[in-house]
Amino acid sequence: RINPDARHAKCGSSSACRVVNTGPFTSIIDINFRRKNGTAYVVELDEASWLALEEGQGGGGTVNACTRAGTAWSCTERASELPMPTAVAIRSGRVFATLFSLVPGQAQVARLR
Repeated sequence: RINPDARHAKCGSSSACRVVNTGPFTSIIDINFRRKNGTAYVVELDEASWLALEEGQGGGGTVNACTRAGTAWSCTERASELPMPTAVAIRSGRVFATLFSLVPGQAQVARLR
């Protein structure tokens, strides 16, 4: 977590940057917040791990919707087995994920239900 007003913070040596508990996630690639209700949408490149993806043994990525109650987070899966997800966006209450963005000519945007 980096303070919003931080400049040139070096994580690991700056008080403006601190590590927070990432829970059960193994390969977070993007996080986006829905300001209206405080839901955090967390994208994992692959639930198994980055290494599993690299070795061709992964099961696909996920998008989780996480809400906070006090200091604890509770997450529910919004989408799973996504092929190479890279980002999440929220527009007018709808959630979208980018897929295959790292593969030239194959990028896609998928609307999550």
